[in-house]
Amino acid sequence: MADDAGMPALDIEMGEYDDVEEEANKKLDPGPYRVRIAQAPEAKFGQESGKQYLAWRLVTVDAPDPADNNFTLFYNTPLEGKGRVIFFKFIESLGQRWEGTRISTEFLEGLVGLEFNVEVGIRTWNDQESNEVKRVLGNTP
Repeated sequence: MADDAGMPALDIEMGEYDDVEEEANKKLDPGPYRVRIAQAPEAKFGQESGKQYLAWRLVTVDAPDPADNNFTLFYNTPLEGKGRVIFFKFIESLGQRWEGTRISTEFLEGLVGLEFNVEVGIRTWNDQESNEVKRVLGNTP
């Protein structure tokens, strides 16, 4: 049902603040994890460098502790300068072959759902700790 302004009425279970805050601050223990590419990466530009990169959204799968499954991690691969080699090595570590000189949306969308192994660590940024992908370990199960 909409109110007078045309906005639909909302009735959403949000949960208790303490529970939501705990979930938002959850971190994985450092170590190896299996992840899946959850969606095609977004092309972005670095705030300081202005250089273009791909922002990948990964989710954990098959974690030793089931509570650690579906945890979102982010991984960036540069698309400019010497850092491009990180992108090429990432694609290779997925068991894929890079051919040609141009990247396409179709190619990136074709990577969604691929699973591979990463090493997860903790980083501190602006006095806040968060998980980060330290390195990609490859796609062997």
